[in-house]
Amino acid sequence: MEIFKNRFIAESLAKPDETIEEHTENLLKCLELLISLNYIDTEDSKILERAIIYHDVGKADFLFTERLKNNTKFDKFKEVPHNILSYYMMYIELNNFSNSFLNENNLASYAILNHHHYINNFKYITCEDNRKLILERLLNIYPDLDKNRKEKLDRNLKKIKDSYKENQMNFIKILGLLNKCDYSASAHIPVEFYPDFLEKGLDNLLNGWKREDDKASWNELQNFCKENKKKI
Repeated sequence: MEIFKNRFIAESLAKPDETIEEHTENLLKCLELLISLNYIDTEDSKILERAIIYHDVGKADFLFTERLKNNTKFDKFKEVPHNILSYYMMYIELNNFSNSFLNENNLASYAILNHHHYINNFKYITCEDNRKLILERLLNIYPDLDKNRKEKLDRNLKKIKDSYKENQMNFIKILGLLNKCDYSASAHIPVEFYPDFLEKGLDNLLNGWKREDDKASWNELQNFCKENKKKI
């Protein structure tokens, strides 16, 4: 991944025992499994992949690293939520601020920005004091950042909000898939199972009953459901 050629970002901590690069790779494995199970189509998988790659890059802020190492609380007067920094950093790292590129990435941007929502992220960014703090934290990572580009990304948030109103289902879907991969990767558990697991489990359950009563069987409604499962 191009982003992780920046070793400062790659080797920054996402978790106490996991770098941003390691955590991101675990999410991408979740995406691969969803694709292999035909859980997600090609277009959505590309959007989700970008959201995954950039969702936690904001943790490269040294204030986050220090808080993680020292197990201290978030200081809202000094630190910016990492999901908000990640939104800006995706475009800075990709070095593309064209209107067409911004529009193409509305879904990924929304998911990155809102994969944590302890606060209203859009409202947070409109506050002048917070905008100054965001710029301060970004300049700490990118000393040569063009402030005009940061301001363009500020303005882009209104377009994202407007697009959300028109295309709410897809925005929620990508955000939900990002969270699904994120939670599974963080817990180190499979993101999904092959869809025959329930049927196999029910067969095992029925066989267990039959060991005690060889006449055990599914009732009429259960048999109807089994026979018509492909019609749902």
